Amino acid sequence: ARIDPRSISEDGPYKSINDLLDYYWKANREDVFYGALTRDEMISLACRDKKVSLLTARRVAFRLGVPLYPFLAGEASQTPGVLDHGMFCTLPDGYLDVRHKARKDHMVILRKIRQVIRGSDHPLTAKDVCEQAGVSTGYLAYRYPILYKGIVEKRKAYEEEQRLKTIYRAQAAALEYFISEKYAQAPKSRKQAYRQLREETGLPKWVLKKAIQTAYGALQNG
Repeated sequence: ARIDPRSISEDGPYKSINDLLDYYWKANREDVFYGALTRDEMISLACRDKKVSLLTARRVAFRLGVPLYPFLAGEASQTPGVLDHGMFCTLPDGYLDVRHKARKDHMVILRKIRQVIRGSDHPLTAKDVCEQAGVSTGYLAYRYPILYKGIVEKRKAYEEEQRLKTIYRAQAAALEYFISEKYAQAPKSRKQAYRQLREETGLPKWVLKKAIQTAYGALQNG
């Protein structure tokens, strides 16, 4: 059937995605939800950081067993049978007995997350923060998207800072090898420089080799 774009709310797909995330989270089956695409893509959609194209909508709807039109209209949670636990497998006796899921104290969890962040002397990955706080990354991204985004961005900036420090350290060591009195008696070859500096500094192989090549070339051309 042909879908009239005018009948579809722009907010519809996002509502369906968040309704589905709520359902799978309450059922402790978040892995099924994230398996529709990739974890990062599904989190981006749930947080509305990514536009839902028709192709993406078709894939998510198909993989989560929701007809396309209700998915686009924001009515995934109202689709008969789609969110029925009984559809997934044959149920053992007593499975449908009323069970009360232990409620999470979100404020306690949030305080724990912040304690983990403050307790580290460097920015942790979101995965490390969640493991230490006893929650999943999906929980953090869904419940506290701004905090999750901040953790990811700070870690990314930290890793870039460490990468640059390693490069600068390698450059300084390479330059010192070729011009310092400390290495006056050492052969001024790139191979020897690499062997000696690798042993002394323990710097990554290719970072050190590139720094030595740059320093050697600058001195030769100078």
